[in-house]
Amino acid sequence: MAGPPLHPLCEPVAFLLGEWRGTGHGGYPGMSPFSYSEEMRVWHVGKPYLAFEQRTWQLDEAGAPGREVHGESGYLRCREDGGLELVVAMAPGHGEVSTGSADGQRISFSSVGVLDAPSAAAVSAVKRTWWLDREVLRYDLEMSARDQPMTWHLGAELRRA
Repeated sequence: MAGPPLHPLCEPVAFLLGEWRGTGHGGYPGMSPFSYSEEMRVWHVGKPYLAFEQRTWQLDEAGAPGREVHGESGYLRCREDGGLELVVAMAPGHGEVSTGSADGQRISFSSVGVLDAPSAAAVSAVKRTWWLDREVLRYDLEMSARDQPMTWHLGAELRRA
């Protein structure tokens, strides 16, 4: 059964559609550097947004996925003026709303608000950049948390599954 056609407002971000898998690495002041595996799925229902879910697993010393360490899901909303909005719920207890734009096959977002659950660590701001480099979807995530200024936190390379 074929799905509905992609909403025209989402054409600039259509390159995200599909299932992606790969690995990434991260760090932050006060944290030891780490590596992880990741799966991300992006789909649409014909409305002016893309839906996504993302999960990561800690890698063991041999590079095999271990326990799940992060998950998030949300929506990338495509506006009539060409702008983008990202609404994300994260398993560690954060809700993020960001605005951004697409420039070719590069998407940049900056948070306009992050809400932390009472038991979650404090995160005050997030910046995300996603870009397609030939067949590889890459991203960087920066954040301001734990009284630190905006600092690089994560980077990954994902390939279509």
